[in-house]
Amino acid sequence: QTVQVILDACEEAGCEETSLLNFVLSDGKTVIATKYSDSGCSASLYMSAGTSFETVNPMSGLEDFHIIRSSYRTKFCLVASEPITATNSAWTKVPENTMLIMSREKDGDVNVS
Repeated sequence: QTVQVILDACEEAGCEETSLLNFVLSDGKTVIATKYSDSGCSASLYMSAGTSFETVNPMSGLEDFHIIRSSYRTKFCLVASEPITATNSAWTKVPENTMLIMSREKDGDVNVS
């Protein structure tokens, strides 16, 4: 509904530019991230989830990390405009016009839908 309200306001105002609507909202327990464009060409959005992360080369002094998935459980989820860790393959490009919902379950796992 929020996206439609924005699109309606743009139409009412006579906007001719493309609407690129990537945004992230949270109530402290659930995070919602959206990737939307009314032209089919949205800004980039990536997500990655895993069980832990570790420093790539702790002795180098660089702050670069690998996302680790050591089981089927998801302990954290990251959303960013571009991959932000050492391994780009750990990231999934979010499809056009998609909403991600991430919420912490009672057992501590993160549910991503």
